[in-house]
Amino acid sequence: MQKFMTMTAGLSALALAACSSSQQFKSAANAMPFVMDQREHVAQQRPNLPMTESLAWTPNDRLYNSVTIDFVEGMSQRSYLFSKPNQAVYRPMLEAALERAGLLARTPAEARYALQVSFEDLKANGIGLDFAGQSRAAYKIVNRRTGEIVFNTSVEARFLAIYPRLNEADFARAYDISKPGVVTAAAAYSTYALAEGGVVELINNNDNLTDFFDGPIDEATQATWTDVQQAYVWTTGLSLVAGPLVVLLDQLDPTNYLAFASSNEMAEGGVVGARQGYLSEQGFGSRDGGERARQASTKMLGQSITKFVMDLGKGEGVRFNVLLPCTANREVEQLKREIMLQGYGFRTEACTERRDKRARGFDFTTWK
Repeated sequence: MQKFMTMTAGLSALALAACSSSQQFKSAANAMPFVMDQREHVAQQRPNLPMTESLAWTPNDRLYNSVTIDFVEGMSQRSYLFSKPNQAVYRPMLEAALERAGLLARTPAEARYALQVSFEDLKANGIGLDFAGQSRAAYKIVNRRTGEIVFNTSVEARFLAIYPRLNEADFARAYDISKPGVVTAAAAYSTYALAEGGVVELINNNDNLTDFFDGPIDEATQATWTDVQQAYVWTTGLSLVAGPLVVLLDQLDPTNYLAFASSNEMAEGGVVGARQGYLSEQGFGSRDGGERARQASTKMLGQSITKFVMDLGKGEGVRFNVLLPCTANREVEQLKREIMLQGYGFRTEACTERRDKRARGFDFTTWK
């Protein structure tokens, strides 16, 4: 019990240090082994990199709208006790990618080529802090009429969903929980002290006021003062540890470290810090163990699919389109000319979705 109270008190001091405006205190808090360091704090804030290229098959390409998913082997249909990469997650992702790329056959008659996927290595953690997903898969496209293998590649993918350690958001939460009790206790004690040490003394030492109140007012005894002081100390102390205790109990939740399977194995939340999209190899996941495992699996499988489509485009000689912003300034126009001179195409954002064509402006004054 003593160790637990010591840990809670230490977390309270750490919370105060982290929420302090002093950079020295923040640096001291960030240096703790169970707290995010400055580099991780920065990594959490950085936005994702923009998508720069797009692969799309056209009617002139051999595989345009002609591929169907034949089978996926080496992967379970679903997860059971622990969350693992499974076909309930993978197949919808693969089908959506084929459709976006213009590869997926829309009718049985169009399905002239079969995509066969064999996972030769598939690993995922189910217990621990950081959950890693790793795979090696063979993607094979076969002509369904002749049986000829028209494309064959092996793709490796990996992703690490990092457990987010304590950070300033946790300390701010602890502060917000503790603050009302501390402030209320201080206000009550100050009011009582002011009334007893000021108002009562003033009345009892002034004859006119004493006559007005029909005699002196009974002053608090030393025992009463001791009780009030103890109540203040206990209320303040319990309030100070309440916030850090809630945060500590959240950290001790066993479901944070066990990747139990869910009825819906698709990851619900995004991964912070995975700046390259599916081509990222790590990012900060959820604190919930099951969700963090699903995030690792989803990112790893998305990376495998992305690398497959990129390899297929290269093998089929499909030229990519460069993605450009809707902004029509000189720099973007120059980029368009350079891209066309190199023989590539480009695609801009959906400009019609912009509500305002011009920025409202950043207001300031030059008046002195």
